[in-house]
Amino acid sequence: MTGRIEGKIALVTGAASGLGAAIVRRFHAGGAAIMLADIDEAQSTILTRSLGLIRAAGRDVRGGLDRCLRWG
Repeated sequence: MTGRIEGKIALVTGAASGLGAAIVRRFHAGGAAIMLADIDEAQSTILTRSLGLIRAAGRDVRGGLDRCLRWG
């Protein structure tokens, strides 16, 4: 997948486990910048650290994308 998504930005919801985590790993390997969104902040942090990413935050996207994107 390298090249197809390199330099792209991806917002992955449900990213802390299962299919979401697999997508994060695949996009990371392909060179994309990733924002992880998941209600489970602890698991998001574990995944973020395992990939050497900078920051994770628990986010509940059910309230809308605007609320999810605020890093407060």
